[in-house]
Amino acid sequence: VDSGSVADLTAVLTQLNVSYASKFQFSETESVRNRLVGSLVSLLRETDNPTTGCDFQAAALQSLRIICRETVGLDHLTSSEGIKVVCNLAGLLEEVPDCSIDRMRVQEEALKCLSNLLLKSPPLARMCHTQGVLQGILRRMARDDMMPSQGIRFFDARLLFLITALNAETRSVVNQELNGIPTLVRALELCVLEHPGQLAIFSEENASLASELLKILYSLTMELKDLEGKDSDALCRLVQVVRLVLISKHVSTSVRSHAINALINMPSGCTPMLVPPVSAGDDAATARSVYRECDVSAVDALMANLSAVLTDNGSMPSSDAVIPILTAARTVAITCRIIRKYMKAKILPPLQHVTVRPEDEGGLKSLLVPLMMSHVTSIKEMVADFLFILCKENVSRLIKYTGYGNAAGMLFQRGLLGGGNQEQLGEYSTDEDTDTEDYLESDVDPITGGPRQPKPDPMAGMTEDEKEAEAVKLAALFEQLNSSGVMKVVPVGEDNQPLMTPQEGDGQTNSGNHCDDGDDDN
Repeated sequence: VDSGSVADLTAVLTQLNVSYASKFQFSETESVRNRLVGSLVSLLRETDNPTTGCDFQAAALQSLRIICRETVGLDHLTSSEGIKVVCNLAGLLEEVPDCSIDRMRVQEEALKCLSNLLLKSPPLARMCHTQGVLQGILRRMARDDMMPSQGIRFFDARLLFLITALNAETRSVVNQELNGIPTLVRALELCVLEHPGQLAIFSEENASLASELLKILYSLTMELKDLEGKDSDALCRLVQVVRLVLISKHVSTSVRSHAINALINMPSGCTPMLVPPVSAGDDAATARSVYRECDVSAVDALMANLSAVLTDNGSMPSSDAVIPILTAARTVAITCRIIRKYMKAKILPPLQHVTVRPEDEGGLKSLLVPLMMSHVTSIKEMVADFLFILCKENVSRLIKYTGYGNAAGMLFQRGLLGGGNQEQLGEYSTDEDTDTEDYLESDVDPITGGPRQPKPDPMAGMTEDEKEAEAVKLAALFEQLNSSGVMKVVPVGEDNQPLMTPQEGDGQTNSGNHCDDGDDDN
């Protein structure tokens, strides 16, 4: 490195990169690696030196990226000066980066190197911010006249995600100072839309880029307090893109999953974009799901994804798989009346003649109700909350559809175990949940929500003498409890009214007549 020619040095580095391409641990000492890193950073810093041609720069950056797989021996690279050198080679410190093929190859290698550094050393996220990396990435994304390579666009997005995920302060900077959300939504539209309202055929590279952009948007919207301010138009367009992703049959699972996550933080003014109105003369509407003159195909897709997640993971689904999609479903249900009503009609349809318990009815309801008793607290609470919202937060309605036993945990947590406020707790329409005639004729057990099972008569087959003997035993047990002070038996007069009020340690009878003045503190 110190004495070789440009061609020799580039050849040696290229050979080294090939040899170490699949290695993640190195036998060389820390001092050796530190010396190599220092020499490469010094040569890369000399931008006017002939030795810093594109071939050398790309090979040197690739070597640094490989060395970054271990966290030791990187002092020269993780310094402020070292980060600045790599950021400059990535084209992030230039107003108009060079978009020639050779320069873009160097820029992509530099972005890969920065990504590896951040993964191994998260505190560097703040240093990248101070170097102007955020401004450089968003500036490049916002320029429609620049066409960077697919690799540069992907690693720009990857780097932006890592910085904003690892440093909360940078999220507010991107949102408030750099117009981040509109820029990212625009980049997402360019990536996934062939024409306005029409999803492009996804290549593997486009799918990866779309996933990164959706991850960034989720992270940024999670931090915003006022989502309906200056970014409301961009967020509405984001929901429209998410809708197209959900109803497409040619989108990867990863993209669909990140699109669903993006719905979690959407405000009430944007979620109706998920169910656009359908005009009477729209021929395409015949191939869609229409509910109350709205296209609810995306809601169908969301529920289908939820059903698939619950079915694929069996009776004990992981919270990582279930919670995100349940949270998204809850968000759109509570912020959009049409979506909530449609989900209610699909998941909790009007009850007919009750022949089985709620968990045995089939469909999505039978997958959700058992999870109200899950040993995973986060799943149990989220499922109960979602179904409670579908029932317009009405206690008696939730009990009717799920059974008191299944709903008891959530009702206890909210102080509604004894029935509590039977009125709707949230802001919902006042239309009633009417019962069908078949349901009214059914003998329903409110505890299980299923048909009431006949109970055997405990005295069946007993003679009158045996029944009398059992009554005597019961009376003796009451007397034993009374005499031991465990309980107090209240004598009853000829008018079937109690002659005394049991008080702790007080067995005196009332001297006056029993009087009920109607005041009841209970």
